[in-house]
Order: sequence, then C-alpha cells, then structure tokens
Amino acid sequence: MWQVFTWGIVGILILAVIIYLGFSYYFARMLAFPKTVTLDQERQYEEDKQMWLDFDQLPRESYQVKGWKGYPLKVERILADQPSRRYVIISHGYTSNRLGAAKYVPVYRALGYHCIIYDARGHGENPVTAVSLGYLEGKDLLAIIEDCYKRYGASIELGLHGESMGSATSLSVLAYQPKLDFVVADCGFADLRQLILEAYGRYYSKIILPGISLVTWILYGFRLGDTRPIKAMADNQCPILFIHGSRDTLILPHHSIAMADRTPAYTRYQEVPNAVHAGSRLILGLPAYQAIIADFLQSIGK
Repeated sequence: MWQVFTWGIVGILILAVIIYLGFSYYFARMLAFPKTVTLDQERQYEEDKQMWLDFDQLPRESYQVKGWKGYPLKVERILADQPSRRYVIISHGYTSNRLGAAKYVPVYRALGYHCIIYDARGHGENPVTAVSLGYLEGKDLLAIIEDCYKRYGASIELGLHGESMGSATSLSVLAYQPKLDFVVADCGFADLRQLILEAYGRYYSKIILPGISLVTWILYGFRLGDTRPIKAMADNQCPILFIHGSRDTLILPHHSIAMADRTPAYTRYQEVPNAVHAGSRLILGLPAYQAIIADFLQSIGK
C-alpha cells in the first residue's frame, strides 16, 4: 500500500514537471519567435498614420552586415540632403522591421544625419532565428557600429536611436563601450524579467519565469536575465536622451526614469503627455519631436 502511494506521488510530481516544462517551452517559443509584420504591413501602418511622408523618394542603398556569429542583417543607408560625416543607426521595435524606423528618418535628415536602418534578427527580411529582445540584438548592433566605422570612416560622428525593443538594444550595446556620440532611447525597458512580471502579473510570472529562462538558455542561447539594459548604465559615459509616453501601459515610464538615474553620463528624460507605447513621434508630430532631438544634440555640442 505504501509503495503504491509513493509511486503515485512520484507520478504526480513527474507529471507536474512535464506540464511545467511544457508551459515553459510554449511561452519561451512565443517570446523568441513572435509573429512579425511584413514590410508591406509596416509601410501601410506608417502611411495610415501619415508618417511615411516622402520616404520612397529618399536616396538610399541596401547592403548586408554580418552580426553575432555571422548572422546576416539586412541594412539600408538613407543619405542626408547634403554631404555629412554624421550618422545615426535607428533600431525598430519588437515584431516590426526596418520600415518601422522610417518615421524617425526625417527627424535626423533635417539635422544633417545619414540614417542607417536595419532588420533586427528574426525580423523583416532576415532569416528566422530566436529573438532575445535586446541581448543578442545588442551584439548584432555592435557589429553594425563597427561596420559603420569601417565603411564610412573612423572620423564620423555616430549616434543611436531606438524604439521599444530597439531602445533596449541601443542601451544594451553600451555594455561593450563602443565609440558613440549619443543615444536616444524611446520607450525602452530596463529589465526584461521585470517587464514580464508587470505585464502578466507577479504571482504567476514568478512561477513560470525560471522555466522560460531555462528553455531559452538551453534552446536559444540566452537567459531572460541577459536582457537587462539597466545593467549597462553603471559604467556608461555616452549621453542619453530618454523619451517615454505618459500613457504607455506596455512599458511603464519608470523603466526610463530608473535607467536615467542609474547612469553617471549626461542624460535627459522627456515624458510626452498622452502618448501611448511607441506613440511619442505620432502624438507630437514631426516638428515637435525633431525639436526635442535637436535641443538634446545641441546640449551635448552636436
């Protein structure tokens, strides 16, 4: 009788572990392989929001950069109106693609910058692969930064601009201390684990997060704790402009505030009234958004 009871308990525990790992795999897979939008869908969205403007008429060239461990990244350079040694790399958000960066291109072209836009790993026209929301993407971005200096010259001025996951990517790369003149981080998060806890509830998320992280580590090569942009802030010396919508309920403004407080570098925090997630450029309009960027760049002598 006792043996039957013992084996029953063991069976229940084994079943519970299998169910736990099954749920962990399911959520890890959802996170690492999101349903992404196509280039046409992203373009249509930007057109519907009247943020596409004259992007089709802008002079640009396409090329490929080898990212982390040789992963191929689709890249485009959009030229400034006049010859310039100023460049900015614009990183798009989760599930988007390089055309999601199109709305920021006029901002920087008006300020004399050539714009580099690209598809993040697992997005756009790149091969399907696991997405880490900032950790592996930061390694890819480092490769693009290095490529910019090799391709366009060691004396160029180079900055970064990121939206959401692109913001996390642009901040994560600071851990490698690349040569950069500035970063603009629009609606980024400080810690992926904290973001998931806030989004799905702390009680249930705390139970499942270790399992998800175990699966992503074994299958995809990263832990959830690896995507923690705030960790890169401690030794950062690059000026950062943090932009966040006051009505952002997906990534709460306190993420940007915490990162601004953590870094010893020069920072500004700009909260945009009534802007939802990734909505600051839309609600402000081009002139006002550009004015925020221009004022920040002027404050750091750019």
